[in-house]
Amino acid sequence: MKYEIESFELTKESFNLLITEAGFNTKKDFARFVNLPYNSINNWGNNGNKFPKYVMTLMIALIKSRKYDSLMKSSSIMLECEKLKDENVKLKSIIHNLEAEVKKFEVLKKSINRINLYANREAESLK
Repeated sequence: MKYEIESFELTKESFNLLITEAGFNTKKDFARFVNLPYNSINNWGNNGNKFPKYVMTLMIALIKSRKYDSLMKSSSIMLECEKLKDENVKLKSIIHNLEAEVKKFEVLKKSINRINLYANREAESLK
């Protein structure tokens, strides 16, 4: 949502939407955040009480900050996913190399068994 600060006049309804979009559950939560009495904030927009000029700028900054935090969180998750993919490729290569070594070992084991068998036959024939 894009806001034109100069041309946009806050109403109670639009303020409530901004509160929600900024990540606050209630106006009381917002009041605690800005360290203002809840009654003051609740009176904004009532009986000629205008919203302070800084509120719109503050709300836009809070919304952008929330979106930035969300983006950074998703970016860090994507970065972590890429690291895991790279690690997975390395591990697959290690597994492939180990499997090749196991095959070599099996061939050597068979050769040693054949040599032992041949040596045992030769030893028996010499008796």
